[in-house]
Amino acid sequence: MITPYLTLVLAKRLFFSPAEIGNVFGVYGVGGLLAVVLGGRLSDALGRRMTLFLSMSGAGALAVSLPWVISFKAGFLIAVFFLGLLTESFRPVSSALIADFIAPDERQFAFSSMRVAAACGGLLGVSAGGTLFELKWAWIFYLDGATSLAFGLVALLFMRDCRPKENTKAIPDFDPRSSTRNILKNQYVAILLALFANLCLAFVYVTYSTVLPLAITSQGVYDGHMVGALLAINPLLILIAELPLIHHVSKYRRLKIAALGSALVGMGLGMSGLGKHWSWFALTISLWTLGEILALPQIMSFIMDQAPGNRRGTVIGFYSMTWRLAFIFGPMVLVNLFYSLPARIFWWMLPLAVLPSVFILFLLNYRFEVERFTPRRAI
Repeated sequence: MITPYLTLVLAKRLFFSPAEIGNVFGVYGVGGLLAVVLGGRLSDALGRRMTLFLSMSGAGALAVSLPWVISFKAGFLIAVFFLGLLTESFRPVSSALIADFIAPDERQFAFSSMRVAAACGGLLGVSAGGTLFELKWAWIFYLDGATSLAFGLVALLFMRDCRPKENTKAIPDFDPRSSTRNILKNQYVAILLALFANLCLAFVYVTYSTVLPLAITSQGVYDGHMVGALLAINPLLILIAELPLIHHVSKYRRLKIAALGSALVGMGLGMSGLGKHWSWFALTISLWTLGEILALPQIMSFIMDQAPGNRRGTVIGFYSMTWRLAFIFGPMVLVNLFYSLPARIFWWMLPLAVLPSVFILFLLNYRFEVERFTPRRAI
């Protein structure tokens, strides 16, 4: 809940400059970048349960402390760094936990179920955040901290660990002299390409939590209540539509679906700057949310299917690293470009930036022969 409103708190309540806002998100992203590697490795070494408890309880304590140190910029940046480090550690762990317990042909649906659960919390979070921003912004941090602490306690008391076995499927050796078609048969090469595709998509997607709230309040001249209502469309649509939609598209090749979803994310966010009325923002948010639903579970399940069993935490850590890299460089670049470029040029750059993701996903779909197409079992 903190991230979408942190931009507004810094810009509208504390009067940070665009460069300072970019620096705050950059520091958070650096912490998150270290977290995804550390979290994945710790989950393989210490177990999923203990890693979740340590990351979420620590993140909750830091979130509660942020309003008290926000006036001391050096201390605030240090706190934001450790918040990113602890908060983002849970992402590779939770994804690896699902891969440990769920069979490969059901992971697509399982990852979507996790996203729907997150959407339930996100729907409440962004809705409450808009009201709290107008009333007393510090309570955004207090509420987020309380829910993180509760998450950590649930993990400690009720979760159990599963020690995954080594993946026994033979992985072809990498030979750089091989033809392009043969190189793409290698699972590790396919993982790297899928990670790069996700990085391009993530760089565009972070517009949602950095520039879009600023656009709604400046282009549309709306307040925090409207920002909360509009941003709530994203988790609401995920909650209502993701599981039925993923079940429906499971009979199609998943990387084709992921490529279509990436294109919709770029189009939806790029169209945000073409209108000023709340209904236009609602339409474009719905469009890129549809793209998110189609793309993210497919990419994650594809990567996890290629990962060796006892290295799932590490592999999903690299997947999460693509999001952290986007959060490091995305805000620093996007916020400054939003203020310095004409609106039409800025917004139309977003569909262009997502094109490499679309191309790579289509390439993997047609060339990666290890990924066999089998109709999914009815759920």
